[in-house]
Amino acid sequence: MPNPKEETLYHALFLAQHLSGADLQDGLVYILYELDMPAHNIGYHYIRNAILLFFHDPIHVLLQGIYQSVIEKVNPSANYEQVEQSMRSVINHTYKNRDPQIWRIYFHTRGTQKPKRPSNYEFISQISNFMELWQACCKEVSYEN
Repeated sequence: MPNPKEETLYHALFLAQHLSGADLQDGLVYILYELDMPAHNIGYHYIRNAILLFFHDPIHVLLQGIYQSVIEKVNPSANYEQVEQSMRSVINHTYKNRDPQIWRIYFHTRGTQKPKRPSNYEFISQISNFMELWQACCKEVSYEN
């Protein structure tokens, strides 16, 4: 059985082959779907936008703050606490209903030990990191054809 990091690479290659031509947003929607994150939840929209913002410009997002970046992009009438709580709530839901095999691919968990719930920032950065790997695999797959 491959280790979690090998599984992550295999999964990124799989997505590169099966989502060829998909843009970042479509790929991210697929990833969040795999993680069973409920799309009807407002936190889903905040998380999705935070991941895309972090993916495109992590330094700016870190300097300005994830929540402030999302507020400016998604909902200027929201406040910091609403955004943070909505993200935490949807991550909690996703964590509680996780599929251990899928979770291991994205968060590199090992064995039978129950993984700890990632913080909002950890969740965003892990998915963003996976998307970078997926994009690199897309380039490799396109070179092969």
